[in-house]
Amino acid sequence: MKLGYAVRSLRVVVALAVLVAGTLVASPVAQAASYHQCNNGWYYNVEVVGGAGGGVYVPAYGNGTSLTRNCWLKRTSSTRVRQEVRRLQYGLQTSGQSLYADGIFGDITRKAVVNVQTANRIAVDGVYGPQTGSVIRWCYWYNKKEWCGRWV
Repeated sequence: MKLGYAVRSLRVVVALAVLVAGTLVASPVAQAASYHQCNNGWYYNVEVVGGAGGGVYVPAYGNGTSLTRNCWLKRTSSTRVRQEVRRLQYGLQTSGQSLYADGIFGDITRKAVVNVQTANRIAVDGVYGPQTGSVIRWCYWYNKKEWCGRWV
């Protein structure tokens, strides 16, 4: 009788451990942890759906030999102006958020990221990453016309 109870208890513990591990692996914060912090706001040019063949600059990570838009940004206590944060703020503005593009990821920028995440029904954590970047409305000017869309 005691052995049967112990086996059932062990099965429950293992099942819960698998469930929790699966949740952590699938969570946006865990996924963002596998990426680098964005460190380049000027040189990553991506095409947007509905664009005119041009592209828009988005936050990116570069290491001198390669560049990727798969990176993350989050609120910091730093007051250093960062171009990658300014690019994010431009995207947040064209996604309907009211904030000044000052290049500092503070409370107002975090709130705008949360608002975009909530409006697009994606995981809400206040951290910019690839999932959030894919739902932001990015815009650029080409041939005297503004072109906007989500990245391809």
